[in-house]
Amino acid sequence: NPENFRKLLVEMPERVPKSEQMRQALKPLIGDSIFISNGETWDRRRAMVEPAIRLLTPARTFFHINSAVQDMLSRLSERVGGEKFDLEAELSHVTADAIFRAIFSDRLESDAARDLFMNLQAYQASLPYVSIKGILGLPKWWPGGVSKSGKIYAGRIREILAELVEARLAKGPGNEDDLLEKLLQAKDAEGVSFTREELVDEIGLLFLAGHETTASVLCWTVFLTRMDPSANELINDEISRFLGEMDITHELLGQLEVSRNLFAEGLRLYPPVPFITRDLTEPTPMRDWLMKKGSLVVVSPWLIHRHKQFWKNPDSFIARRFARGQKDKVDKRAYLPFGIGPRVCPGAAFALMEGPLILASLFQRFEFEIEAHPDLRPVCRLTTRPSHPIYIRITAEKLTTT
Repeated sequence: NPENFRKLLVEMPERVPKSEQMRQALKPLIGDSIFISNGETWDRRRAMVEPAIRLLTPARTFFHINSAVQDMLSRLSERVGGEKFDLEAELSHVTADAIFRAIFSDRLESDAARDLFMNLQAYQASLPYVSIKGILGLPKWWPGGVSKSGKIYAGRIREILAELVEARLAKGPGNEDDLLEKLLQAKDAEGVSFTREELVDEIGLLFLAGHETTASVLCWTVFLTRMDPSANELINDEISRFLGEMDITHELLGQLEVSRNLFAEGLRLYPPVPFITRDLTEPTPMRDWLMKKGSLVVVSPWLIHRHKQFWKNPDSFIARRFARGQKDKVDKRAYLPFGIGPRVCPGAAFALMEGPLILASLFQRFEFEIEAHPDLRPVCRLTTRPSHPIYIRITAEKLTTT
């Protein structure tokens, strides 16, 4: 119920800090970053990270995202008429490239960047799936006690990030207007800068959250759009009317309502974080119950986004659900793909520009086929992932230049 979860996450967030189970799963990789820290640590770090987060506005990051997209289109051009390949892997590549450019002002194609990306993919694969049984039973390993191999991957990721930070510092003061520069300049109320370890924590979070969540939603959205004739017709018509063979500029992207709506519907059906878990720090009344101190509180965007009380045909992918004439029929209180309250995802604006841009670029440039396993279903690791690879085959190139 929207009133209930808003009461907790918006009105009394201090009573529901991030859960210890979530901390166990992510601490080897992102330490005490703002995603899993609580209390004074979170207050201090959130204020220090704020100047960097302000750089994640569409106007300032479009260049980085679009540059990564152009490299993706070049890679895919080489696959025209070739074998099928894993769609999610390619989307993870382009989204990782985009956030890497925003952080470091560099492409993902460097040796260090590729090493970083591959280790991150391996780290996520090492985490066990999250299950409802795990949530309710609360075994000590939930939601994915990190394995020995996972800790090795996390350690390597942190080593790479630390090396990239040291390389920037060795250059001396520069003119880079990127996230790393803002984090290096950040100071707390006492004038103290981030330690090297704290810097790695926050950069690791930005890299992880800045690409994995968007790639997950995009994979489902491309699949659902391509398999739905009405959605195909809508996006191809939009591309014909507003783009043709023109490059997608920041201004033109603002006119691509269908692409935005399709991505929004993908976010609704397959929210990247299906469960928001918090620990309750004091007894709290909720409807007819008194929730005890120490209880695990679970707010589930997955369930809320598919609840028949708030959505018509909630389990269906409806291309026009978020269209301008339909928006008054959408209960915005029941839509929280990026969380809600003080802990809302700070990269939401970045994702909401990146997702439609990649989606529109793919449909503008190529004809392609999608192939999915007959038992395809969603599973949860760090994000809502497909249980089996969703394959894509590029059959033709509509445009030879962009």
